[in-house]
Amino acid sequence: MKSLKKNGIILMILLLLFAAPMFSLQTKAKAIYTRSAKINAAVELILDKCTIEGMSKEQKLKAVYFYLVYNMKYTHGHKSVKIHVKKKHLKMVKAQTKELKKAKRVKFSSKFKHRYRNVLTMSGTCFDMSAVFCIIANHLGYKAGLCSGSYISSGGGSCEHWWNYVVVDGEKRYFDVQAANAMKRSKYKYFNKKKNSRIWRKHHSR
Repeated sequence: MKSLKKNGIILMILLLLFAAPMFSLQTKAKAIYTRSAKINAAVELILDKCTIEGMSKEQKLKAVYFYLVYNMKYTHGHKSVKIHVKKKHLKMVKAQTKELKKAKRVKFSSKFKHRYRNVLTMSGTCFDMSAVFCIIANHLGYKAGLCSGSYISSGGGSCEHWWNYVVVDGEKRYFDVQAANAMKRSKYKYFNKKKNSRIWRKHHSR
């Protein structure tokens, strides 16, 4: 009996030793900022509007998704600026970013440079909305990207469409800001879904 107990303790220690580095890698993912200080500051303002202190990373991602669903406007042209970055706030974000860079907790990307303005206007097409969600998800430290394909309506019609994937706990999950924006009552249909989700497959084809 003592031998079994001793073996169990040893096994638990070994599991903790092997699991600890994996846990560390998942929780210390670098944030991905844009190369524009103004857009990084705008993202921080959006996060201030929709998150509160003490939220987990996943809770923040959820809050951002629903903020965009309820506040972005579908349009093919740029509308007036909704997110105003003041000089004082810009200076503060620049200083914070400098510290993060020094601590090697952030990296930079120009991937969505041509969609930076959409962060400020909170408007755009399905592609633009997906790009904005991606910029903010990256800022939070998630690996996120865009997917293209067809959106299939309940009536069976289809159109070209863009949406997001976000790697959550090592697994690709799918989000569709614009579809949820168009049908707010069905917002959960397009939030944090697995690829093989029945409701997801019903409306998305690649």
